[in-house]
Amino acid sequence: MVMRFFYLTVLAVLVALSGCTMHPPSASGFMETVERASQGEDTDVYTARAEKINFSLSGDEWEIPIGLEHTWSLSNDFIMGWGLLPSPYFTFGMGNKYFAWRSWVSAIWVGVTVALVCEAGDCGDGSDDDYVSDEDYVAINSLLDAWMELFSGGFSLIEQLPIGEFVRIGIEQYICRNFWLNPGWIDDQRDFGNVEVGVGAYVSFRFDEHRVSIDARYGLLDFNSRKPRLTFGVTYSNALLFSPEPVANPQ
Repeated sequence: MVMRFFYLTVLAVLVALSGCTMHPPSASGFMETVERASQGEDTDVYTARAEKINFSLSGDEWEIPIGLEHTWSLSNDFIMGWGLLPSPYFTFGMGNKYFAWRSWVSAIWVGVTVALVCEAGDCGDGSDDDYVSDEDYVAINSLLDAWMELFSGGFSLIEQLPIGEFVRIGIEQYICRNFWLNPGWIDDQRDFGNVEVGVGAYVSFRFDEHRVSIDARYGLLDFNSRKPRLTFGVTYSNALLFSPEPVANPQ
């Protein structure tokens, strides 16, 4: 019971942090981490992105969300990270300075997954009682419905053309499932998400550990040409480089 309360509390906190659609994070910020990792640099990259989103192309439905992301490199050029879009998410992928793939998944969905596993009795609370009551079945079915409804995340391919040391031009193809929550009228909300496919492009400028990018994306919601989404964004990334301590020469 204590573990159930803990995981449901975590889930409630994650849901409270949501309320905005999930959509592709910054491609240029991710590529900054990939490029530095492929050069053998041990680095953490912090990215901030402001974007302006239009859902109707009529000019009267603009939103301006802010996104934050922290990514770092592991062995074999594998990249991991987390961010706020402002809904929390985890991201991972790998590549080099010319090509990369990445995926991202909502932390809310991960929380529901953990709660579902624990509700099914696989968390190991120290009890030898394997009995599952009707109440437990109801809770499991409710969590399973939420698990399927709340999924949001996506996958993208990024191609990048480096021009010298300072300019980067990139394009991205992505598919994702968006999710949103309207706390003010959740009882009346019937549509919690959609599938989006689209393309994007960016131009970025690198100055030492700094990278500034401008980008645009165009996507279709639910594969419907009458439901487009146009996005313009500005991204700033800052790389923190970690160098091994020099070995002192023996006297």
